[in-house]
Amino acid sequence: MFEHLETSDFFITIANEVSFETKVKGSKFIGFAFPIIDKQQAEEILEKHRKKFYDATHNCFAYSIGTENELFRYSDDGEPSGTAGKPIYQAIKHFDFKNVLVIVTRYFGGTKLGMGPLARAYYDASLECLTAAEKKTEYITVKIKIVVDYTFVTVVKRLLEPVSVQTKEEYLENVTFTSKILKSKVEILKKDVIESTQGKSEITII
Repeated sequence: MFEHLETSDFFITIANEVSFETKVKGSKFIGFAFPIIDKQQAEEILEKHRKKFYDATHNCFAYSIGTENELFRYSDDGEPSGTAGKPIYQAIKHFDFKNVLVIVTRYFGGTKLGMGPLARAYYDASLECLTAAEKKTEYITVKIKIVVDYTFVTVVKRLLEPVSVQTKEEYLENVTFTSKILKSKVEILKKDVIESTQGKSEITII
């Protein structure tokens, strides 16, 4: 959609909920991946999942929230320390996904796996689950409002086209553009609009 995107302008997440099931020495590992927007949503999904799979031996998970992984959490849910939650989180990091929750539900099959194989089983279930998910690009934007008279409609449209994710236009006494602009392009756009309209424009960050 855009050329020369800055890393501050987007992140990659998953577009849909997805699951993957595998068996390792009799134990069943079911991976579930969910797109999320915040911690509250992640915790709500976890609560519902635990109730649904109440009979599972373990419901281990990890999530990452924020464009710079500002918030993350993982849990071994009773498995030996470091064998479940961290491998799940490493699978998320493998794809550099943001705003993703992964839960791996285990039904114990009677044979203990050992620390290494157990961590590998959780990692593999998470990795396969995330591999199956549809990838989605989310743009990081700033919402602005530009008000101009009809003389400058064409020039403002031209300036918005390469940097706007979404624009709404309202034609009344003046023309109002309400637009979601790529974060790295906001200051350049403001400068270009002011220059191109000879200062006869009103620009507001919403």
